[in-house]
Amino acid sequence: EVTLNGQDFSQSLQKFEYRPAPVIDSIWPNGGPTIGSTEVFVTGSHYHDEVQLGCSFDGVISEGTYIDNRTLSCHSPPHLPQLVSFRVVGDVFVGDASYQSDPIEFLYYNPPSIASTTPRMGSALGGMPVILTSTNLFNTT
Repeated sequence: EVTLNGQDFSQSLQKFEYRPAPVIDSIWPNGGPTIGSTEVFVTGSHYHDEVQLGCSFDGVISEGTYIDNRTLSCHSPPHLPQLVSFRVVGDVFVGDASYQSDPIEFLYYNPPSIASTTPRMGSALGGMPVILTSTNLFNTT
């Protein structure tokens, strides 16, 4: 309740509930193509179904889907190829920037493209080496 003189208090019976900020333990995958639409699964803590959770990809908010109190998912928006800051944010439609996790990294990359394969066919039994000519491949291990 609110008071102006320390003696007389309002009678609104409005409630305020403190909740700790969301915490990220991990995200999977931790990167996606620049075209966006990658479904990202976030595990952590302090996820509440009654709070509209979302994900911030370099400041661009994507609406989250609550799975349980430790898991949610979001879809990445389009972005230029680079490493960006990723956060879980709460009350995404209220604009409460104070209810957010610490950042972790999400990598946007150009989608891989295969230009050619040599040979173009092989035995159904397998075992034949195949050479791929491609662009935008990188080691993720």
